[in-house]
Amino acid sequence: MSKYFATHHRVNFPMLLRVMGWLLMIESAFMLVPLVTCLIYGESDYMAFLITVAVTFAAGALMTFCIRPSYSSMAKREGFLLTALVWVLFSCFGMLPFLMCSTPLTLSDAFFETMSGFTTTGATVFESVESLSHGINMWRCLTQWIGGMGIILFTLAVLPMLNHSGGMQMFNAEVTGITHEKLRPRISQTAKGLWAVYFVLSAALCLLLWIGPMDFFDSVCHALSSMSTGGFSTRDDSVAAWDSTYIKIVLTIFMFLGGVNFALIYKAGTGNFKG
Repeated sequence: MSKYFATHHRVNFPMLLRVMGWLLMIESAFMLVPLVTCLIYGESDYMAFLITVAVTFAAGALMTFCIRPSYSSMAKREGFLLTALVWVLFSCFGMLPFLMCSTPLTLSDAFFETMSGFTTTGATVFESVESLSHGINMWRCLTQWIGGMGIILFTLAVLPMLNHSGGMQMFNAEVTGITHEKLRPRISQTAKGLWAVYFVLSAALCLLLWIGPMDFFDSVCHALSSMSTGGFSTRDDSVAAWDSTYIKIVLTIFMFLGGVNFALIYKAGTGNFKG
């Protein structure tokens, strides 16, 4: 009886911390995008991202490989707790570039900016985003893109082991709505399907914006922030800076798609129109 209580009535903190370690290593991989952006444009902010990548990856690796849970199962309470904690954890590490960049923020402002990105809130503390480096603007928009679909859903897609250790609980805690229908037999396949839809729509939006008056960098950033329906921009006047009806129409269509249930889009893409 005591063993049952220990297994089923206590939060599995070691497994929780191990999964959060994986999440941090994935976050450090995403940070390579703004790091490369800084290198391409020859900006000094690359050091801020280089340090952040190293610190975030090291913290994640320590949590993942140094913690040995006695059992790997995760129940609903672990799923909900992980979903709540990951936004705080991601923001704590994700704000580091804002603290060390060429236009540094205070600790509270940096945390606010990062949390606003990951939760796709869209509020910003920067008075002028045009004064920021390309790398910082890329990171701002990338945080919204990551948060738009959900980093836990991405983790389920790339870590098949979670199919047997609370993957469904994590999926239910992350995905909004009353019911959550699995598109494929395994939860990792469902996560991959949803992320595939998200990625294809983002790539299509980027291409359409690039065809218009935007350059490639602005197209990528606005595709990332628009598919997530977050709203970050690389210009102080946002999309009004281009004064283009074409851009407004394209963004309106794809932001509408971004608000549609991706499971429906996935089914339509696979020829299942009956729902």
